[in-house]
Amino acid sequence: MQKILFVTDAMRLNTNTIDFASYIAKMTQSKLAGIFLDNLKYESTPQIKEYMGTAYVESIVSDEEQSPEQKEAIKKNINIFREYCKQNDISGIVHLDKGLPITEALRESRFADMIIVDPATSFAYHEETIPTKFVRNLLMKSECPVIVAPGRFEQIDEIVFAYDGSSSSVFAIKQFTYLLPQFVVKQITLLHIKENEQDVFDGENKIGEWLKIHYPAVVHQVLSGDAAEELFKNFWGQSNKLIVMGAYGRSKFATLFDPSTADKLLKTVDTPVFISHL
Repeated sequence: MQKILFVTDAMRLNTNTIDFASYIAKMTQSKLAGIFLDNLKYESTPQIKEYMGTAYVESIVSDEEQSPEQKEAIKKNINIFREYCKQNDISGIVHLDKGLPITEALRESRFADMIIVDPATSFAYHEETIPTKFVRNLLMKSECPVIVAPGRFEQIDEIVFAYDGSSSSVFAIKQFTYLLPQFVVKQITLLHIKENEQDVFDGENKIGEWLKIHYPAVVHQVLSGDAAEELFKNFWGQSNKLIVMGAYGRSKFATLFDPSTADKLLKTVDTPVFISHL
């Protein structure tokens, strides 16, 4: 892996996410590109108007220039990013992208190996739940894998591959393995979640065989029950793990690891999540 994108709102910088991005970039000896999204073309917002005594709602798109204070804040955040790169001996570059944030982020994803993003990244005028609309869109449409960073980070001791028998989950496992071979020395867990004991996943033996070729030791773990509930119980308080999942919003078939499962996991568990799709 050669190029990692750290995607952020140019106005609001989460230094915990920079810590995590720096850790990954330094470990893989990758270039870290800070993608500072300057939301000049603000998303449309509803405003109440009146015409001939009748009230109606109109969506207004603002394209206002930022104030000197806002420009200074962006400059300060970019300098903080550059200082992190310098302190961690990372080759860093900065892109200040002005436009509609999701459009700019997706354009950048086409020319990157991986994205790292804070799940709270938002460009909305109102408070949003985690993951935000921007992050959900990024996970569904990104043209490279995305790691959703944890709120607090120390180290990663275990990699958990969430396998549901789908081609998307296998693709995510492969992508992670090819992009981050440095984690081969960590504990590797292949996690199955079955709605009932009779469930059998396609290729269960094959994926185990493939993993044993790439990793020296693989632990198999099988949980039964609702996917979201079991993931929540299994990863609550486990900040030293990294979860690998596939098919965020892209699967044509109902899988255990669907967007609602990933959303609940991101909202309630402070664990990095690697998501990739076909």
